[in-house]
Amino acid sequence: MLAARDVSVRIGGCEILSNASLQLSPGQICVVIGPNGAGKSTLFKVMSGELKPTRGEVFLDGKPLSGMAPIRLSIRRAVVPQASHLSFPFT
Repeated sequence: MLAARDVSVRIGGCEILSNASLQLSPGQICVVIGPNGAGKSTLFKVMSGELKPTRGEVFLDGKPLSGMAPIRLSIRRAVVPQASHLSFPFT
């Protein structure tokens, strides 16, 4: 199970996600909808471990995501980002 509890994200003095909570169980289909700028992508970045929340916590199988080593996270989850930025030349 993956769960975000009261997650908030503040960037540059602006709170872009406020007190969001979401719980996902294996096999469950979940749809998150909202207008542009509502914080949907930010919530998923926090839940994948790509972005650390300013407040709140994300748990994977009851354990805080913040305490997991990147290698453990990579074994447990896969992320397909909206855009990819490579740090090396690629032809």
